[in-house]
Order: sequence, then structure tokens, then C-alpha cells
Amino acid sequence: LPNDPAVQVGEIHVSEMKGKLLVVYHNLADEKGYALIGKVGPASVDWSKPVLVSANASAFSPQGALIPEDKFVVSFRDANTQGAGLVTTGLIGHGANGTLIPVVHGSFPFARMQSHQTSVLSLPGSRFAVFFSEHGSDGLSFGSAMLGQVNAEGLAEKKGIFRFAESAVTRLTATLLTPESFALAYRAAADPTADPLTVLREEANVVYGKLAAKDLVFDPHPLALEPSKTEMWDRGLGLLTSNRFQYTYQSGTDEKTYVAVVEVDKLSHRMHVTSKQEVASGFTPFARSIGLAYAPGTPRTFSFYDHDGIGKFTTCNLNPGGVMQDCVEKTWLSKKASCVSSLALGQSRVFFAFAGSDGIQIGRAHV
Repeated sequence: LPNDPAVQVGEIHVSEMKGKLLVVYHNLADEKGYALIGKVGPASVDWSKPVLVSANASAFSPQGALIPEDKFVVSFRDANTQGAGLVTTGLIGHGANGTLIPVVHGSFPFARMQSHQTSVLSLPGSRFAVFFSEHGSDGLSFGSAMLGQVNAEGLAEKKGIFRFAESAVTRLTATLLTPESFALAYRAAADPTADPLTVLREEANVVYGKLAAKDLVFDPHPLALEPSKTEMWDRGLGLLTSNRFQYTYQSGTDEKTYVAVVEVDKLSHRMHVTSKQEVASGFTPFARSIGLAYAPGTPRTFSFYDHDGIGKFTTCNLNPGGVMQDCVEKTWLSKKASCVSSLALGQSRVFFAFAGSDGIQIGRAHV
């Protein structure tokens, strides 16, 4: 590993910071979570060996983030359904021949009754946010965020829980807009007491949030991209500029993949869609975005998905008003991937970590 056909992977996630990559995955053989660190060079990535990050526990839907000063955090749940939500934190150590290795220093539970993937972001001051669906002992559920902080020894402590939605949430995915502000996409249930004819659907929502002093604060006006549709499935966000991002999502009702460009008002932080485009038809198990794929060049959208067992991506130019133009579709993988995670490396390079029937594979491409 990478390119280890012996490892059968259920889920995989990659994150990046300053030329380092953190790949975390769920190993189907023992159901545990593993992490490896990559050091990005001009033409290759030097990888550490995989390190167990879930101790004796199973680790479903692991999500990782690198934190400045050589720290990391991994969020996962210890059962596929109704598990405990846990975070593991640690430091990046130096191995032989200049390789980097993740060294686990601590772990603690932060939530109960977890059946879905969380999302994790690194924030200033060695802090991090884990977005999850909170299930109270009184039967009430909320969309919540845990703020944590990793100390110099690699141990984390919980700083608080902050709510962003008044119902259970799934399909969580977040992206930083600035070092302390972010957009968070999610799927929420409609208000069960509302009139079915006029109810606002919240299955393709996004909310603006930021770290303010010692709290996470969320704008009280989430944007609903599909207020009248149900069955919104996979999704992914990608940064375009300091106040624009793309939201790629799969609509199950019409089996289409869409991408929307969302602009955040710099003063009020209210969001609106400047452009929306259908990029593919047919079912796809993943519909994601890569932010800053063309940096430092002119911003372009980058949405990727599966089309009939082949990995495809669509990229579009943006005019000054945030309207997509001149979209083109290309192939990034000529076979089926069961799970995939990706990001931009800079200099118009993108990185894919994916798994299929032949184990984990790592791919890079110039776009």
C-alpha cells in the first residue's frame, strides 16, 4: 500500500496540508481504521506504512484532517449502525529515510447512536470541528458540531458542542472558505408537521459557519438548493474563490448529477446560487467536488462521479458573475471505484485515493 491489492477497503478519505497527505481507511478484513501519511514531491508521493488508529475498536466511515504543527485528527464510529462516535488524535513523527509516520496519542468518544459519516475540518489554534448528527437521550436529534483542540502532546479535549440544524442530518461534508470560516453541506428531514404541498425540502442544504473566539457560530439561514425535491444522495463541496464554492450532488428522483455555484455575501454571509448545471445522468455512488483544482490559475469547477462504471469528471469555466460556461467532460478512471476521495495538490494537479475490487489505489493527474 499504496497500490496494495491485498487490502480490501470499505471507505477511504484523504486530507492535505502544506505538502502532506493524510489517508485514512476502513479495512474490511478486520473492520479497523488505519492511517498513512504521504509527503508530496514534484513527481511522486513518499508514503508511510499504514498505522492502526482505532485501537481495539472497529472504525466505520473514518474522516481525517491534518492540523498545523504536525498534528492530526481522525473521526469514526465503532459500529456500522448505532455506534459510538470517536475521535483519535496524534502527532506526525519522523521515520527512517525521512518518511513521516502518524503516531496515535489519544482517543475519546463524543457522540452516541452514530450510523452515518461525520465530516472534519482543521481550524486555527490547533482546533478542529467534527460535524455529526446528535441523538439526545430524550429522543430529539440535531445537526451538531463538536469543537476540539489538540495539545502539544497530541491529546485532544472537547471544547463544546454547537448546533446548526433542528433535526437529524446525514450526508455531511464541509470545506473551508477561509482559515476560520466554512461551508457545511448536509441532508435533513423535512418538518413532519408541515403541509406536504408547501413543505420546504432540506435534502440539499448548505450552511455557513465560522470559529468566533471560543465558539462555532452558524448562520441561521441555511440555503436549500432543492427546496421541492427529495432523494438527494451523495454530495461534495469545493472552494472556488474566497466567497464562492461549488456544490456537486446526486439527485435520486431524476437520477442526475448537478453542480451549483454558491456565492457567500462577504458582509451578511447569506448565500445564493449564481449558476446550476446538470453534469451527468444515471445513478452514481459518488458525486463530489475538488476545490481549487486549477489553482493558482483561473478558478474552474471540478465535479467527478461514476458513469456506467467509468470515473468521469466535468469542469467548467466561470464568468465574472459566477455563471458556468464551456463545460467539458473527461475520464479520470477507466474502471469502477467503490469508494473515492480526492483533493487538489496545487499547480493544476489533483489527487485521487480510491478502492475497487483490486484494493486501494492512488492516482494523480494534471488537469
